[in-house]
Amino acid sequence: QVNYLSNVLLQLELLPLLEATATKTGSPARITWTGSRAHARTSLAGKALLRAGESVLGYLDSEAGFVPFARYPDSKLLGTLFLYELPAHFPGDKVVVNAFCPGMINTPMSDVLPLYLRIPVNAFKAVRARSPEKAGWIALHAALVAGSETHGQLLGDKEIFG
Repeated sequence: QVNYLSNVLLQLELLPLLEATATKTGSPARITWTGSRAHARTSLAGKALLRAGESVLGYLDSEAGFVPFARYPDSKLLGTLFLYELPAHFPGDKVVVNAFCPGMINTPMSDVLPLYLRIPVNAFKAVRARSPEKAGWIALHAALVAGSETHGQLLGDKEIFG
């Protein structure tokens, strides 16, 4: 819900207001949200076709569809698919909607993990994670610098992820 439904609902509610504001000011409005390259690791990739009457959200909400460490990539996939579909309904001349992937960020978020998970996560972070400052610059670039060519796109670092 937090990674997908809440973001989509908020965006759909804000788009008309942002379009009106862009018309008044003559400058495009923006919505930039945090996406993730992790969407490629979704549990849905290995899922057979949905059965008749089965929805993706219904599948994800079912006990059979619950894969604990796949929920994050699943929600990020749904967000990315929404983002890719958006330009067909909102062309982006008044509101530019994009997302960015900051990569793994070195924060104390893993401090709450049990020790057997915290040690390997912290070791991986020591080698791979970015500083919060670097991730912040990537977010600011997507929100303030990237142009209308990024409408409906996911940016990895500062380039369109593709």
